[in-house]
Parts: sequence; structure tokens; C-alpha cells
Amino acid sequence: MHTYLLRIDKEKFKLLEQKSKDLDLSVNAYINKLIDEQLQSVLQKNTNIEMFSRINHLINVVDKQTIELNKLSHANEITVNILADLFGIHDEEE
Repeated sequence: MHTYLLRIDKEKFKLLEQKSKDLDLSVNAYINKLIDEQLQSVLQKNTNIEMFSRINHLINVVDKQTIELNKLSHANEITVNILADLFGIHDEEE
């Protein structure tokens, strides 16, 4: 663990002292707890941003695949219609 010097206004120190007493911690332990919570929050936000980015990438990939599948489906439909005309096969509904 690293040692650090922290300069705090008297009013803010009194607030930290009161909060630390409420939690039955030393002021030093309370400050370390606040820092840990802040770091965890930042790490969680970074993780969420990374997950959101990956999900967006996957959505884009799926969208592109859907477009290509629609194109293939349309091309296959045209091919089937051409083959049906060539072989004289027509739907009974027509």
C-alpha cells in the first residue's frame, strides 16, 4: 500500500470524520473506501461502455447479414421464376 498526504479543509475533514464514525471506520479507512467505490464505479462504467460497443457491432453485423440474405432470397426467387418459365412450370394459383 502506498502512503499519501492529503490536505483537506477543516469543514470537509469534520464531515469525513463524522461519516467515518457513523461507519465505525477511521478517517483514513473511510477515504480509502470512498476511493475504492469511485474506482469500482469507473470500472463498471467502462465495462458497460465496452459491452454496449460490442453489442452495437453485433447488431450492425446482423443487419448487414439480413440485407445480404434478402438480396439472395430475391435472386433465388428470380432464378426460380426463370427456371419455371423455361420448363413451362406455372403455379396452379395463376
